[in-house]
Amino acid sequence: MVRVGLVFGLMLAIRTPALAQDEETSPDIELGSSRIGGPGLTERERRVVDAWDEPEEYLTEETLPDLGSKKRIPSLHILAERYFGGQQWQEACRFYQMVLDEAGEEGLDGKEGGRRRAARSFFECAESAFAASRFDEVETFLKKAEGLGLTSGRHAFLRRKVVKEKFRKKLINGDLEGAHRLYEQYQSMGEKDEDERIWFGEQLADQAEAAKRDRDNITFKEIMTKLDTIAPLNTKYRAMKTELSGDAALFKNIALVVGAAVAFVVLLSFLSQWRARARVGAAGRRSKNPYLDDDDL
Repeated sequence: MVRVGLVFGLMLAIRTPALAQDEETSPDIELGSSRIGGPGLTERERRVVDAWDEPEEYLTEETLPDLGSKKRIPSLHILAERYFGGQQWQEACRFYQMVLDEAGEEGLDGKEGGRRRAARSFFECAESAFAASRFDEVETFLKKAEGLGLTSGRHAFLRRKVVKEKFRKKLINGDLEGAHRLYEQYQSMGEKDEDERIWFGEQLADQAEAAKRDRDNITFKEIMTKLDTIAPLNTKYRAMKTELSGDAALFKNIALVVGAAVAFVVLLSFLSQWRARARVGAAGRRSKNPYLDDDDL
């Protein structure tokens, strides 16, 4: 028993300093960052919170202070930041828009980082609107983000994607002129897109074949004119163009043959009339009385 007690005491003596060391080196974790609605971790955060009079209770949309309350705008920031952190962009945009509507850009600037987070939220909402094919909303959100100072190449890229989708939609709906205008706009917004040009040419060639089958000559000629500019090397277009050239040559040959035949008939008619007049003249000369003067006739 004495031996067991000694071993236990020795282990306890070794363990106690280790525990003390762990307690000294373990960081103190304080919950309640002002970013998530708490009182703040640092003295600076706590001063900001005190200045804003943020609510002490957990804030929800149901407990949002009424309009006119001094806690209203700070509370909107809390909710907006909560959704921003969770990448719930639609809700973040909704609450940042409420801040703008009720307090303007000064309301965003009243919270550190508020303007930056609002601009990022609006851009993300623009991308979400594009994914849902709500193209008019895309431009609205992009302008809001740019109005708050956020600009990047991603904005131009997203706008170009919108024009591309609109162009394709017009083409599918049969609006050739509208599709062509948007196609030209799309190509002018950046580096020429060869894949899109080839795709457009294929679609036009298919529609040209359909118009030809339907004997819609006006639409057919219109599409062929566009193909000559957009995709002159398209195989279907070249085949149709060759066929048209062959038909034109055939019609030309037929016209030449018919014209020659008509000319030959006219010539024969002229010769026949001329011979008839000549015979009549000869007969008149043979029947004249040689003993009469011309004055006696």
